[in-house]
Amino acid sequence: MKAKLLLLLCALLCMSGCTKPQPPLNYTAALEANITTGYEWTCTTEPSGIVTLVKSEYVPHEAEPGLVGGGGTQLFEFQGVQPGEAVVQCVYQRAWETAPIRTETIVLVVDEALNITVK
Repeated sequence: MKAKLLLLLCALLCMSGCTKPQPPLNYTAALEANITTGYEWTCTTEPSGIVTLVKSEYVPHEAEPGLVGGGGTQLFEFQGVQPGEAVVQCVYQRAWETAPIRTETIVLVVDEALNITVK
């Protein structure tokens, strides 16, 4: 009887405390864009070493068949590297031009578990 009770107690303790650790929360910036015009977003971070860009992709909006020149969304996924605060500066411009037509500034805070939140 004691063995069964001990086995049940061990099973309950394991079930309550044996959860898989959750991966850190990344942050994805979604910026409206239209790469068919030559414009695209580029992002830099300061200081370096707090977050890193792990994925960048352009997702076109759904459009009617045969329609060209439609817009979309440019996605930038950031991952925490070490605790701290990082400023992400994004500019929307053509590669051959010097002045952006839009800018976005995002302040990201990375906690001890490397989860990212927006300030």
